Amino acid sequence: MASQLMVYVPLFDGAQGVAERVLSAEGVPYETLRADGNLGYGLFMTEVWARGEGFVVVEHDVAPWCGAIAQLEACPSDWCLFHYPDGGTLSRGLGCTKFSDRLVREYPDLPDAWEGVEWPAIDGAVGSAVATVLRAESPDRHPVCYHTPPVAHARRAD
Repeated sequence: MASQLMVYVPLFDGAQGVAERVLSAEGVPYETLRADGNLGYGLFMTEVWARGEGFVVVEHDVAPWCGAIAQLEACPSDWCLFHYPDGGTLSRGLGCTKFSDRLVREYPDLPDAWEGVEWPAIDGAVGSAVATVLRAESPDRHPVCYHTPPVAHARRAD
């Protein structure tokens, strides 16, 4: 059986805590950390990575369905995520993403790749860095494992 990974929810000024309500309702343990300002999300990812253990990120406005986190934890892949609706398409962002113990421990300096990246570009910077190291390990394997069905995105229309 897979060990339980810590779930982290990045909180932003003015954010609605949809993720917290959903995770609490399912009884999934989680920790919230502040991620304010243009560099806050990158600093959040760096701080969590520096703890040296695999983890799951659930953004504040993402609502994983019952069992979604357990599905990520049970998967042997190093990098997993759920798509979520965003602007009429399915996003591949960090909304509900797992990074394995092995990945975090073997690549402790990976956060250097997203240092100074502002929040609108952090999904791509993190994804690119992780994909680069996983492709180098196994060029014939797709670096990310996509899980289904998508999770909900409770983003307010602006």
